[in-house]
Amino acid sequence: MLIVMQNTATPEEIDLVCAAVKGLGFEAHKMPGAQRTAVCVTGNDGSVSERHFSGLAGIRQIIRVSKPYKLTSNETKTKPTIVTVNGVQFGEGQQGIITGPACVETGEATLRIAEKLAGLGVKLFHASAYRPRNSPYHFQGIGEMALPVLQEVKQRFGLGIVTEVVDVSTVDAIAEVADILVVDSYNMQNFALLRKLSKCKNPVILKRALSATVEDLLMSAEYILAGGNQQVMLCDAGMRAFGDHSAYALDITFVPALRKLTHLPIIVDPSQASGTADMVPALVKALLALGTDGVMIECHDQPAKSATGGAQAITPEALALLLKWN
Repeated sequence: MLIVMQNTATPEEIDLVCAAVKGLGFEAHKMPGAQRTAVCVTGNDGSVSERHFSGLAGIRQIIRVSKPYKLTSNETKTKPTIVTVNGVQFGEGQQGIITGPACVETGEATLRIAEKLAGLGVKLFHASAYRPRNSPYHFQGIGEMALPVLQEVKQRFGLGIVTEVVDVSTVDAIAEVADILVVDSYNMQNFALLRKLSKCKNPVILKRALSATVEDLLMSAEYILAGGNQQVMLCDAGMRAFGDHSAYALDITFVPALRKLTHLPIIVDPSQASGTADMVPALVKALLALGTDGVMIECHDQPAKSATGGAQAITPEALALLLKWN
């Protein structure tokens, strides 16, 4: 249910509506808009009778939300959500770029790459401290030892830090360094992690799981918004498919399909999806032309020596050409 307040409603009237919602045992989420505030009701298994709010002042309209996801839905919030980090805006016509190596491998290599990317005008630097992998024998990052390196990247080059969170126990430490937290596709339905991130102030990039539907992704995002964190970006990095010409199948219908359903920014990771560096520039151009709100691109100055993700990482020189095109 969405309770739309009149544009003349006072803060006290809005608070009384929220109190009435909570008195019924449900959650009330204030959603300020340009013209008026709305209160979204969640936690109810069925419909809520309008009579519970009939005596309250300042209410303009009560709307029943038909989707199982409430806070992520366009029915609840019609104006697009905009996420801005380190001067880079995602949403409402702006297309942000996030780039960097797959992982922090060594401090020297990470700082060297960061300096080159900063020189190209990059503002958001992606490197994992913890790298979720489907094999326990593959390189999975250097863990907490990467955090001082990422902090130095931020201080020396003014870059915003984008990095993965893989479990609840490491979120607080990573959130102190990172500007954006990434939930990898393997963790899309790690509900304990999503609840933890709902209490963070950091924006979150939520990647779609390899076999998840659009609704699955929106329901996972709902966990984060329901806990109070409204800065969520949805990301596709490919799905499982039968072909072997790429790592995963990149579903470009994902962007317009989601756009009809949600107000959240939509970004795509063509590097992870393709698994091949030579595909990435063409995919980036196609995605930006499609109207995606941003892209994540893996970039390494010595991809052949990378411990992970080297095959899909473009070089800074290739990135420079791509940035000029954009």
